[in-house]
Amino acid sequence: MNIALEAGSVGRDAISLAAARGFYKIVALLAVVFIVRRLGPYDSGVYFFSFAFGRVWGYLVNAGLNHYLIREVAGGKVDPAVLVGDIAGFRIINAVCAMSAAGPAALLLFPRSWQYIVLGTASIVLDEIAYTFSSYFLARREVVFNIIAGVSSRVVFIALLYLVLISAGGLKEVLLAYFFTSAFFLTASLLLAVRLLGRFKVGFLRYKRLFASGVYFLGIIIILPLAPDMISILLGYLGDIQGTAFFNAAHTICSGALFIPQAATAVLYPVMVGLFNADTPVGLKTYDRYLIVFLLCGCCMSVLLWFFAGPLIAHIFGSHFMASVSALQLLSLSLPFLLANSLNSVCLMSLYKERFLISVLLAGILFNVVLGAALIRLYGLRGAAMTVVVTQALIFAVAVRECRKAQPIKTGICRIP
Repeated sequence: MNIALEAGSVGRDAISLAAARGFYKIVALLAVVFIVRRLGPYDSGVYFFSFAFGRVWGYLVNAGLNHYLIREVAGGKVDPAVLVGDIAGFRIINAVCAMSAAGPAALLLFPRSWQYIVLGTASIVLDEIAYTFSSYFLARREVVFNIIAGVSSRVVFIALLYLVLISAGGLKEVLLAYFFTSAFFLTASLLLAVRLLGRFKVGFLRYKRLFASGVYFLGIIIILPLAPDMISILLGYLGDIQGTAFFNAAHTICSGALFIPQAATAVLYPVMVGLFNADTPVGLKTYDRYLIVFLLCGCCMSVLLWFFAGPLIAHIFGSHFMASVSALQLLSLSLPFLLANSLNSVCLMSLYKERFLISVLLAGILFNVVLGAALIRLYGLRGAAMTVVVTQALIFAVAVRECRKAQPIKTGICRIP
């Protein structure tokens, strides 16, 4: 492999994807500002809580198969049309099961707002099905297809929010706008996949095998977004629904700084699969270089967010959300770990080490819930932010240690049966 040419290609794709994700982040930020200012602390808290609840079910639909699909297609060992069709069928089955369980659970646990929670969950489930096709685009390095589906769906979302604005809509209308955007994203992704793949058949017969393949990846991807989601659920369950809104306002700003490095890791993943499966140390050397860059970027972002937390909250969300300042300052300390953990995930999945990670990350989830429940009761919103920082730091320490033990491998030896 020509490493210089590959690096240039990765750079171009990463810049293109980062620009698109920058647009996504701007849309998401403007949407959050619109929602919190229009709905107020309580209704916006219900909005954020509904998606935190829905993402838990979304992980079950996802089942870790995005990364599995990218690795297998990038490795060139499978028929892409067959694998994409099988994973789409798998997720349809999971979506039906998830919605059948999420509705009664929301009604039982949150009777006052269960309709909103179910609507948010349905939107998340549609997005997870669509990610089957967008992951295939990344595996094939067809970044333009990924961008077309993502950008067009955000444009639709902006148009729908504008209709909510001029029609004086409330929480229900905002959630419906998100639901129809998710439906559009799924439709656009499917049509683009058909153009790239040709006709393919949705399969329903390899459920057990796909579940066994994806369950290891699920542990890898679940902890990074699940940590703040679990904190949102804990805040809501402990009765601080406004605290959920304040925490998510801070987390929105904090996560907004991550889109450029995360776009780079998304493009790097199929490349790292090839590098780590070669009989050379080039994969580990590439990881070392990127790890230093990501940590330095995270430290710089932490310093900036710490000193400008007050003005950012005041100008973006308004004076009613000044309670988010302390949470944002503490969450900024997690940025180096969050950036590095996105790279660590790519490295470890490329090395076929998802079986090792599943036990560590499941322990991390349990630790996140237990520590969060304790710190939230003691310190409230600050305790919620501290929990995220500590959890990410522990995951970083374990992941780096395992990555540093990496050796070039053969895919045939370590392939999941």
